[in-house]
Amino acid sequence: MVVLRELRDPVGIALAAVGAVVVLFLQQGVETTVLVGLAILAFRVAAGLAIERLWPTPAAVPPGSPWYFPLTKRESEVAEFVAQGYTNKEIAERMHSERTVDGHLTERGIEAHIQNIRNKLSVNRRAQIAAWVIQNRSSEPAKRTAERPVLR
Repeated sequence: MVVLRELRDPVGIALAAVGAVVVLFLQQGVETTVLVGLAILAFRVAAGLAIERLWPTPAAVPPGSPWYFPLTKRESEVAEFVAQGYTNKEIAERMHSERTVDGHLTERGIEAHIQNIRNKLSVNRRAQIAAWVIQNRSSEPAKRTAERPVLR
């Protein structure tokens, strides 16, 4: 609730009060004084919302959460394969699923996982997913297959 946080902002309240006192001191009337105070508060709220939209604060990581937070376990597995340079088809062939006839995921399922990963991490490219995995992966070595090297 950015709006409530901005309305409780002591600097914004102080600015509104100072603006109102100056207008009242200039004998502009009570209505104008109230409107100036409200306009200053409205500007502070709008500026706070704009700043939050342009530069969002990163989500706090809950204590004890896994390295792949905010991704699910399955999304983290897909992200690991993306970081290793596999295509969607190759990832689908390597991942196991109890829900399919042949036991593997579909390419479309992998595409959906990758889109969910992009949305959660606010990234646009597979390379950004790979960079995120490398940056956030725990120090313990991840399971890697020696079949294919990491593409750079």
